[in-house]
Amino acid sequence: MPETEAPQQSSSLPVVSSSAASEDTEKSQFEKNFYVEEVSRDVYRGHQHWRPYHLSGTFGGHAVSQSMAAATRTLDGDHRRKVINSVHAYFIRPGDLALPIVYNVERAQDGRNYSRRSVSALQHGQVIFKCMVSYQLAAENAIFHQEPLPADAPVPDDLLTMVEVEEMLFKRAAPSVKYREANRSFPELEVDFRDGKFARDPSKWQSTDDGRQYLWFRIRNPLSCDDAVLHQCAVAYMTDFGLGRTTLRRHFDVVKRIRWTSLDHSIWYHAPIEANKWMLHVMESPSASSSRGFNLGRVYSQDGTLLLSTAQESSYRLPSKL
Repeated sequence: MPETEAPQQSSSLPVVSSSAASEDTEKSQFEKNFYVEEVSRDVYRGHQHWRPYHLSGTFGGHAVSQSMAAATRTLDGDHRRKVINSVHAYFIRPGDLALPIVYNVERAQDGRNYSRRSVSALQHGQVIFKCMVSYQLAAENAIFHQEPLPADAPVPDDLLTMVEVEEMLFKRAAPSVKYREANRSFPELEVDFRDGKFARDPSKWQSTDDGRQYLWFRIRNPLSCDDAVLHQCAVAYMTDFGLGRTTLRRHFDVVKRIRWTSLDHSIWYHAPIEANKWMLHVMESPSASSSRGFNLGRVYSQDGTLLLSTAQESSYRLPSKL
């Protein structure tokens, strides 16, 4: 594994702490998506800033990253040296975009090597989301292996940006007003996404017969501090883009009629992350049955290091069967 100058191991996360307005102005628009403020001991509040145009409720990556930020605020003393090793989340009810989300954190465990936190997200007095966040103290590799970066993966410089793809699609079909309004705010996320099927050379546009997706991403501007958990929160937010759609890549015959929603989201961190550098999310769907699709992902650095793994199950239904 190549040696890189990764973000420092610290769970101080000043970006998610309660801060004065002058400090808040130093955060990028993207970073504000996982900013939380302290309400009382182990209780935090986060606001919602953006969602994809097709969603009527809270964006899943938003709830996941804010829960991680809230959980991290409860680490005390030497436990603040730990970084996140896994997150397991369940989406229970649609969120209300007009209201902030309240996060109640339970300190489930503080051991020598691991800490765990249970987070409940509430609106209107009801739980809309729950997750477990696990932290680990850095340890040397007792054993090591990883799946290699796929040999056929495209490189980001050969792909169109999402803005270029949208401009191209707009020329072919008139998008809805709702779509245009939602996507005008998308650049404010300050994320560069590049879908592997949209090469700059149209003759190289990939077919999707096997359902595999390649999605490169990175944030364009530096985060407000060089903190390992902060970078983990940033990447967690971005892993929810596209993962649930992977199942649909095998079902183009019904994709325009089907309705779907994410049921859960899991992340396992394997190596230090730098959210400003290119990462490739390789996604595939090994199974779909009982109106549910199962999606798996692997996120690589550009040098081929496996940084994290993802999993998500989603519900898929045709309107006639609702």
